[in-house]
Amino acid sequence: MSDDTGVADMSNGGINTSRLLNYLIVLFAVALVACGGWLAYLHFWQGEPVDPTYERSLEIWKQAVADDPDNSLARANLGATYMDMGRYDDAIRELEKALEMVPDSYTYTLQLGYAYAAKGDYQSALDMFTRSAENTPAGEKYIAYYEAADAAYNLGDTEAAVELVQKSIEDNDTIWNSHLLLGRIYEESGDNEKALAEYQAAARFNPADEELQEAIARLSG
Repeated sequence: MSDDTGVADMSNGGINTSRLLNYLIVLFAVALVACGGWLAYLHFWQGEPVDPTYERSLEIWKQAVADDPDNSLARANLGATYMDMGRYDDAIRELEKALEMVPDSYTYTLQLGYAYAAKGDYQSALDMFTRSAENTPAGEKYIAYYEAADAAYNLGDTEAAVELVQKSIEDNDTIWNSHLLLGRIYEESGDNEKALAEYQAAARFNPADEELQEAIARLSG
């Protein structure tokens, strides 16, 4: 990864969105105090946090921001902690400030998109994901393009969703979620032949997924 703030990865099991690995924060906070330096760590995965002590994480990052208000990484981690807690407006505020400090950071832009999407503001999410994709190096754009496509799909703009998800596949065609989304759009539009091809492509990378197998069976009959 070329961006030193870090980027979420997508495995064949699914696309992960923004979450702080809270169980690591306390360990890194100890190192932060011991070394007198800033924590150079951001995670942007979505899922159940390992450590449920949100308030502890919140206090760590609030103090970090208070000590150095111009540290974009501290603000981004504070925003991610707010995301963990479901405080999306607070997350958006901190991530926007982080992005103001580093306007070209595609990771901060991506995380802001996640925050908007979690809040249900899909238009703002689409804008952020698209902006992130534009700044992301080739070979890593598929994450942002997939999320942009999903946001467009949620807005009911299937034409834009198709264009964006195809860009995701062009950047990395091994991500089953992108094929699944494209297949779903094709099926909803009545193009079952293209839909089946996308479902089968997705199944090559995630053959155990029940939704995919049901879709393939439904369109193969």
